[in-house]
Amino acid sequence: MTSEQLLQQERNRLESLQNRRGVSSHVVNNLESMIHHLQEALAEIQQQIQSHLANYAHLEADARRLRQVPGIGAKNVLPLLVLLYRWHGLTLGQGTAKGLTAYVGIDPQTFESGATVRRNSKISRFGNPRIRKLLYMGALGGSRGNNCLRSFYLRLVGRGKAKKLALLAAARKILVWAWAVFRRKTTFDPGCVNKDFLIAS
Repeated sequence: MTSEQLLQQERNRLESLQNRRGVSSHVVNNLESMIHHLQEALAEIQQQIQSHLANYAHLEADARRLRQVPGIGAKNVLPLLVLLYRWHGLTLGQGTAKGLTAYVGIDPQTFESGATVRRNSKISRFGNPRIRKLLYMGALGGSRGNNCLRSFYLRLVGRGKAKKLALLAAARKILVWAWAVFRRKTTFDPGCVNKDFLIAS
């Protein structure tokens, strides 16, 4: 469980207790104190992360370039940056976007049985579920903006793709674009999103 999740869990518990009769004020006060300490600890962690980025210019530059990709924002940029460095290290710099999507578990998997039984494609779900959730939420937010991710999403929906599957495809697209930007140390150019240098990275 992440620090953010733990903090939200305690906030939900406090809200539940405040709406319940007969709860001791000591319990509520202790819970409020716990939430305060968690907030302070989380703020300290975030400060340390920002200080680390400031001390390593190449990391700060990588994060800044990734933020240009639609669907990547303050909440998911650093976990994605860690993922991309890990993938780069595991593959000795030779990793592909296709391999990365499989590593994360967001690659499409088609179910087939014999010659007649066939189900809709689903993602494999291998890898880190938190990364998949961050990508999916990034796709959900990014596809609402006026950008190439929304155009991609609407194009899939227009072809009859279910909205959830279109969002999963958009999440996968974010990851592919992020890998291209990271690997080439280049800025994101929305005018080049369909060119081979991004798709095949």
